[in-house]
Amino acid sequence: MLSLALSNGVALRTNGFDLSINGRLQVGDTNTALTIEGSSSVVSADSIGMDPGGEIVLESGILSMSEESGTGHLDID
Repeated sequence: MLSLALSNGVALRTNGFDLSINGRLQVGDTNTALTIEGSSSVVSADSIGMDPGGEIVLESGILSMSEESGTGHLDID
């Protein structure tokens, strides 16, 4: 997918599956969470942004940034 924005209290769990984002992963506002679970689960994005109250939870698995230009960006507000 080209981008993924989570907000308004959504909770997304990878449940052992991979998620590849050829763009920005944005996790916003209170009670919004991306949970990476399952030892083989990989979430990869060009850049990652988090707003206050948003959560990325690593129960196991891998979170990576891999921008094609060679410069990934992590933005935590």
